[in-house]
Amino acid sequence: DLRHPEVWMLGLLGIVAGLLRAATIRLRTDYGNGYLLLRQASEGFWVALFALALIVVDVVAEPFGVLYSAFVQIVELILVVLATFLLARNIALLVRSRDVPHHGL
Repeated sequence: DLRHPEVWMLGLLGIVAGLLRAATIRLRTDYGNGYLLLRQASEGFWVALFALALIVVDVVAEPFGVLYSAFVQIVELILVVLATFLLARNIALLVRSRDVPHHGL
Protein backbone atom coordinates (compact mmCIF):
# COMPACT_ATOMS: atom_id res chain seq x y z
CA ASP A 1 0.00 0.00 0.00
CA LEU A 2 1.46 3.36 -1.00
CA ARG A 3 0.25 5.04 2.18
CA HIS A 4 2.96 3.34 4.21
CA PRO A 5 6.36 5.08 4.47
CA GLU A 6 8.18 1.72 4.36
CA VAL A 7 7.16 1.32 0.73
CA TRP A 8 8.58 4.75 -0.12
CA MET A 9 11.81 4.03 1.77
CA LEU A 10 12.34 0.85 -0.24
CA GLY A 11 11.52 2.82 -3.37
CA LEU A 12 14.25 5.29 -2.46
CA LEU A 13 16.64 2.37 -2.04
CA GLY A 14 15.80 1.25 -5.58
CA ILE A 15 16.28 4.80 -6.89
CA VAL A 16 19.72 5.10 -5.30
CA ALA A 17 20.75 1.68 -6.64
CA GLY A 18 19.50 2.61 -10.12
CA LEU A 19 21.40 5.90 -10.11
CA LEU A 20 24.58 4.17 -9.00
CA ARG A 21 24.17 1.54 -11.70
CA ALA A 22 23.59 4.18 -14.38
CA ALA A 23 26.79 5.93 -13.35
CA THR A 24 28.80 2.75 -14.00
CA ILE A 25 27.40 1.95 -17.46
CA ARG A 26 29.70 2.97 -20.30
CA LEU A 27 28.10 4.74 -23.24
CA ARG A 28 29.54 4.45 -26.73
CA THR A 29 28.52 5.97 -30.05
CA ASP A 30 28.24 3.83 -33.17
CA TYR A 31 28.52 6.37 -35.98
CA GLY A 32 28.22 3.72 -38.69
CA ASN A 33 24.72 2.64 -37.69
CA GLY A 34 23.66 5.79 -35.87
CA TYR A 35 23.19 4.25 -32.42
CA LEU A 36 24.09 5.14 -28.88
CA LEU A 37 25.25 1.85 -27.34
CA LEU A 38 25.11 0.82 -23.70
CA ARG A 39 27.99 -1.36 -22.63
CA GLN A 40 27.28 -4.15 -20.15
CA ALA A 41 23.70 -3.14 -19.31
CA SER A 42 21.86 -6.45 -19.44
CA GLU A 43 20.24 -6.21 -16.01
CA GLY A 44 16.99 -4.92 -17.50
CA PHE A 45 16.33 -8.36 -18.96
CA TRP A 46 17.16 -10.12 -15.70
CA VAL A 47 15.06 -7.72 -13.61
CA ALA A 48 12.09 -8.28 -15.92
CA LEU A 49 12.57 -12.05 -15.78
CA PHE A 50 12.84 -12.01 -11.98
CA ALA A 51 9.73 -9.80 -11.70
CA LEU A 52 7.80 -12.17 -13.96
CA ALA A 53 8.89 -15.14 -11.86
CA LEU A 54 7.80 -13.34 -8.68
CA ILE A 55 4.40 -12.58 -10.17
CA VAL A 56 3.90 -16.16 -11.33
CA VAL A 57 4.92 -17.55 -7.93
CA ASP A 58 2.64 -15.03 -6.24
CA VAL A 59 -0.33 -16.09 -8.35
CA VAL A 60 0.35 -19.82 -8.05
CA ALA A 61 1.39 -19.98 -4.38
CA GLU A 62 -1.45 -18.03 -2.84
CA PRO A 63 -5.04 -19.20 -3.12
CA PHE A 64 -7.32 -16.90 -5.03
CA GLY A 65 -9.02 -14.32 -2.86
CA VAL A 66 -6.11 -13.93 -0.40
CA LEU A 67 -4.78 -10.50 -1.28
CA TYR A 68 -3.22 -9.25 1.94
CA SER A 69 -1.01 -12.09 3.09
CA ALA A 70 2.57 -11.45 4.17
CA PHE A 71 3.92 -13.18 1.06
CA VAL A 72 1.93 -10.93 -1.27
CA GLN A 73 3.16 -7.83 0.56
CA ILE A 74 6.79 -8.97 0.33
CA VAL A 75 6.41 -9.59 -3.40
CA GLU A 76 4.90 -6.12 -3.82
CA LEU A 77 7.81 -4.52 -1.95
CA ILE A 78 10.36 -6.36 -4.09
CA LEU A 79 8.52 -5.25 -7.23
CA VAL A 80 8.60 -1.63 -5.99
CA VAL A 81 12.38 -1.84 -5.56
CA LEU A 82 12.83 -3.40 -9.00
CA ALA A 83 10.59 -0.86 -10.72
CA THR A 84 12.22 2.15 -9.09
CA PHE A 85 15.66 0.71 -9.86
CA LEU A 86 14.89 0.47 -13.58
CA LEU A 87 13.13 3.82 -13.66
CA ALA A 88 16.02 5.67 -12.00
CA ARG A 89 18.60 3.85 -14.14
CA ASN A 90 16.83 4.72 -17.37
CA ILE A 91 16.25 8.37 -16.45
CA ALA A 92 19.90 8.76 -15.41
CA LEU A 93 21.04 7.15 -18.67
CA LEU A 94 18.81 9.50 -20.63
CA VAL A 95 20.37 12.48 -18.88
CA ARG A 96 23.90 11.09 -19.35
CA SER A 97 23.30 10.38 -23.04
CA ARG A 98 23.22 14.11 -23.72
CA ASP A 99 26.90 14.34 -22.77
CA VAL A 100 28.06 11.61 -25.17
CA PRO A 101 29.34 13.00 -28.49
CA HIS A 102 26.69 12.00 -31.03
CA HIS A 103 26.21 15.13 -33.10
CA GLY A 104 26.71 13.36 -36.42
CA LEU A 105 23.95 10.79 -35.91
